[in-house]
Amino acid sequence: MKASAPGEYSLSLETVLASAALLYFIKCSLDFPFDPDLFMMLRTGWEMVHHGLPVYDTFAWPPLSCKVPWVDYQWLAHVIIYTVYSVGGFTGTVIYKTILYGASFFVLFWWSRGRYGLLPSLAALLVAVYLGRWFLSPRPMAYSAVFFPLLAYLLIDLQQKPLSWRHFLVLPLMFVFWGNLHGGFVIGLVIMGAGFALLSYQKMREGAPLKGFLLSLGLLWLLCFLGSALVNPYGWKNFRYVIDFLYFRPVFMRSASDMESPFLRLAFNTHYFAIIALTIAALILFFMRYRLKPSPMELLIYCFWLVASLRAARNMQLFSTASIPMLSFIFFHGGALLSRNRHYQELVAFFARRPALPSVAKIAALFFIILSFTLHCAALDLSGQGLEHALFPVGMKDFLLSNDLPERLYCHDIVGTYFLWYLYPRYKVSIDVRWNNVYTDAYFEEIQRSFFDSATFFRFVEKHDLDVVVVHYKYHPAFIERDSSWVLLYEGERARLFLRNTEKNREILGKFWRDELAYPDIPDVNAFLYRTFIERKNYEAAKKYLRRLIIASPGEEMLWRHSRELDRLMEKEAQ
Repeated sequence: MKASAPGEYSLSLETVLASAALLYFIKCSLDFPFDPDLFMMLRTGWEMVHHGLPVYDTFAWPPLSCKVPWVDYQWLAHVIIYTVYSVGGFTGTVIYKTILYGASFFVLFWWSRGRYGLLPSLAALLVAVYLGRWFLSPRPMAYSAVFFPLLAYLLIDLQQKPLSWRHFLVLPLMFVFWGNLHGGFVIGLVIMGAGFALLSYQKMREGAPLKGFLLSLGLLWLLCFLGSALVNPYGWKNFRYVIDFLYFRPVFMRSASDMESPFLRLAFNTHYFAIIALTIAALILFFMRYRLKPSPMELLIYCFWLVASLRAARNMQLFSTASIPMLSFIFFHGGALLSRNRHYQELVAFFARRPALPSVAKIAALFFIILSFTLHCAALDLSGQGLEHALFPVGMKDFLLSNDLPERLYCHDIVGTYFLWYLYPRYKVSIDVRWNNVYTDAYFEEIQRSFFDSATFFRFVEKHDLDVVVVHYKYHPAFIERDSSWVLLYEGERARLFLRNTEKNREILGKFWRDELAYPDIPDVNAFLYRTFIERKNYEAAKKYLRRLIIASPGEEMLWRHSRELDRLMEKEAQ
């Protein structure tokens, strides 16, 4: 496709596409301000900034026999995100991860722009953002999302340019940082090895001398391996732990929903499979009919991440960036073939005679894009408070901080990760999303079974002598609701907190029955306390919480009926 002069139709279309791709990406990134892992990263970063690298975990209460030495192979990412949060809060972390993911899409877009032109590359970028929109969370994986495209860029570039001292400077340095930021550096070494093997094969087919070239590639790969595996606070353990997690501890891999194959959620991933099918069909058509094909390195990178994304859904964002060169290739040649079509030429001539029509259409499209983005962002809460209340028991966190309960909590790993940031060191959790970083396989499997098996649950609670159980409706069946040895102290935000009914907890239970515990003013919690004190015939306390409900929903007639009935009960009791 030939480049258009400034002011022509295609250039204006490029402006519209660039605006759509940029604003759509920002919109998708802002839709995911954080996920549970962020709270673990903040607590871990705080620990390292204030106390240095830990040897064993101290955030969770399980004994050392249930833990392994803590090798945090993502330590630098945790320190960085905590520093960003310290300066800019949750809003700062959202902006920071948006910049990282934006860079991940930009790298291969920039390369494709030079090879296939701006218009096909912008169309490919828009499709890639759509493909990877669900996986833009603020995790250390965001760094791999940048390093993988950089590595792909350098490998593709090596097909046209000779190996130079710049590669010996940039690649090892990149792997040094990568090895301290995210475990994806191991996959990076595999991709680089495969890319080097492909380059060597191409050299061999060209009849070029191989000995010096192979020695240079081998030395470069070795430098990258040593830099990523040894230049870190843990030395060789860093590399060993990543390999251990990926290949030798499948119990943890099975427990992560984002490690599941997209095939397990076909309805949710329809767009993903549709784009793959159309891409492969276009490549086959171009080759079979026109003998058009992308470079071998482009194919290698695309196929590698296609297989990786089919293996684990979390790799779909990495696949989306790797697909930019391939999609650019398809749009470039598809556009060139389309321009030869007689009907297309007639359509172009039609619009050429009526220049106002495409101009109005482009202005309207750009206006709609900007308006949609503005309206969407106006409703967003970059502080993260709305999403935090929707996903986590914020009120329970405040309840625990306001009252002196036993410090050891039984909870799900998602809830435990949230509590890590807000409740430590006052309270300690039973599990969090660090999984194999700190917990043994046996302990992890036992507590995972306790979430859905009642016998395992009661055995676990008795074995570890736990007095406080946090049950989240999403993750736990109702095992202890009717067990008289447990008392429900808190209910709200899809979560419940039970306290063991024993002599050592009598003081706390007495405060509960006398309404002396501090509770957050949340409708769900107020409704629970109203029902509880009605059953206990503590009408004064019930009246207090019913009043809170009426203040929150003054137009609710049912609440006023309850109020009148409660007044009659109180009058009857007074008589």
